[in-house]
Amino acid sequence: MTSCSVSAAGLSRHAHASDVAEANFDGLADGQELIVKTVKTPKRFPIPDRSATVDGSAWTPTLDLGLAAPATTLTSAVAMVGLTHPYVGQLEVDLHRVSSGANTTFPLRPPDLLNGSDNDFTSVDLLNLAGVTREDFGPGRAWALHAPDTFRFDVGQIEYVPVRVAVRTLPNRADTDGDGLNDSEELNLGSDGFATELAGSQCSHDAFNSLTNHPNGRI
Repeated sequence: MTSCSVSAAGLSRHAHASDVAEANFDGLADGQELIVKTVKTPKRFPIPDRSATVDGSAWTPTLDLGLAAPATTLTSAVAMVGLTHPYVGQLEVDLHRVSSGANTTFPLRPPDLLNGSDNDFTSVDLLNLAGVTREDFGPGRAWALHAPDTFRFDVGQIEYVPVRVAVRTLPNRADTDGDGLNDSEELNLGSDGFATELAGSQCSHDAFNSLTNHPNGRI
């Protein structure tokens, strides 16, 4: 059996199996199947030096997971934040939730001028942030990182900000995450536990040729 993985428009999925009876004959236990979906920043973003005329702020684009699965199926939501700066303690770090024109700020770290480290790579459990709900990862709600430099004389960079969610599949829904690829196609395991493979022109259990378009973007 071909071992495969899926990636489309910055999204990735994988699943874990359990040898338990299951209803939809995809080889995975109902209620224990997980689809993992990730969106990430497309490049690095420079943090300019703060001055009298420059505010020294960097923003990422908004990251929209557009999760069509019911909010109750969401099991985890994690943001990985990577920053570099000669004195990373000069940076203030905030996540922003953008929804229907409203912008809600979730402070992650205040400036700390005693922190002389040159990098900050942190994982943030978004469901542990006060005010965040499972509905905040569905259509119409997006996330962005804001990193202002609070002191002069140095520049830095936002290295990356992927946001990853895991959802539990539903036995009575063929496509739990609403991405146009049925759960059985996403989760039918090859030898390494992945469903489709970019290296091949057509994977054995994948309805989309790697040279054609997936419903959510080019594979």
